[in-house]
Amino acid sequence: MVRIPKGKAIPIYTSKGDWSALMVFPFVFNTLGEWVGWVTPDRQVYDVDGLYVGWLTPDPRVLRRRTYDQPLPEARRAAAAGGHTSDGKPLRGRAHTYPEMAAAGLWTTPTDLARFLLEIAGARRGESTVLSKALALEMTTAQKPGYGLGLSLEGLGPAASFGHGGSNEGFKCQMTAYLEGGRGAVVMANGDRGGFLAAEILRAVAREYDWPSFKPAEKKVVPVDPAALAALEGRYELRPGRFLDVNLENGTLFVIDGEDKVELHPESETRFFDMDEGHVLVFAKGPDGRATHMTVDGQLKATRR
Repeated sequence: MVRIPKGKAIPIYTSKGDWSALMVFPFVFNTLGEWVGWVTPDRQVYDVDGLYVGWLTPDPRVLRRRTYDQPLPEARRAAAAGGHTSDGKPLRGRAHTYPEMAAAGLWTTPTDLARFLLEIAGARRGESTVLSKALALEMTTAQKPGYGLGLSLEGLGPAASFGHGGSNEGFKCQMTAYLEGGRGAVVMANGDRGGFLAAEILRAVAREYDWPSFKPAEKKVVPVDPAALAALEGRYELRPGRFLDVNLENGTLFVIDGEDKVELHPESETRFFDMDEGHVLVFAKGPDGRATHMTVDGQLKATRR
């Protein structure tokens, strides 16, 4: 064991505000007094093996791991997850470097995203030093169907929630929190099918903690004439440049979203759901009996092209 040297001992806190380590620059010690790493002059933290751990905020000193470095410096790569394709193969280069820094360049952790959600919820009550109450309320108020400012919105009353999904090549994530009550969750996965895992975890959390929404729901599948299903096939534009393809294969309807192929289960000739993420798709038909558009989760309209 390395004894703590003489000098000013500065506590390092977790994101929850708990004391977790001591820094006697440049050394870092755990609560048992054991040497566990060091800090560089620009507050970057490394463990005793030289692997990057994170960085320290100025005051109070809290360990953070988020960064917009693109691509990640060599010293940080060992601490970052590598992405995987939809068939489970490691992504070439571990992660794609995107030019859209704000939209696709953030490396972070579920803990820091949870703090972000809590900050917004606190700002709505006027308890934030980062966001004004007026801005937080605007962010969590519908500006167009299903969206506030930079956030997706779901539910009404006690079930009203805000959050956002994340989707880079090889990575999927989902964060959500209720407007009231301090409840929420963040799931991050390093695989192109991680969205299905995130949805399953959120349903399990909702059931365990008795959330007012996101719980598993029982639904009844009904038989539908293949001819009626064929009338729904086509390409649907969710937003400019973003398309969903609906295909009929051996009597079963599928929606294709990029590399994801999701089976749709009929509740009627025009209403369907998927069992992976729980989305509900409702088709509208024209006079000729063919679909003209569909709505996703009662909020997003996709026009058939």
